[in-house]
Amino acid sequence: MERKLRDFLRTHTALTNKVPDTNIFGPVARKVTDNYITIHLISKPRGLYGARNSRIQISVFNKVYGEAKDIADIVEEAVMEFTEGFARFNDNQIDIYEKDTEFHHIVIDVILYEQEKVIYNE
Repeated sequence: MERKLRDFLRTHTALTNKVPDTNIFGPVARKVTDNYITIHLISKPRGLYGARNSRIQISVFNKVYGEAKDIADIVEEAVMEFTEGFARFNDNQIDIYEKDTEFHHIVIDVILYEQEKVIYNE
């Protein structure tokens, strides 16, 4: 699911206007000097009554706090447009400043629900 989300975010115009699509990574980011986004699968899909949910962490990194916050808001809007599943956000965006890299880091916690294919006995 996180790969589908990553691929979707790489094609989202409002987001790629702010962050190059080559700077939207899966769980491992190479050393980058420009703003970038990482996507981590926190918990594997769990099923309940025909739906599966995955917990995903999206991290936005930028040298300028205001730009990082704007990109985080665009990411949230883009995730709501993701048609592979239904997104629910925890009510907290965590803002961190990392002194060693001098990046502002905004963490977005997302739970993605996807409908499982229902098979009926005939």
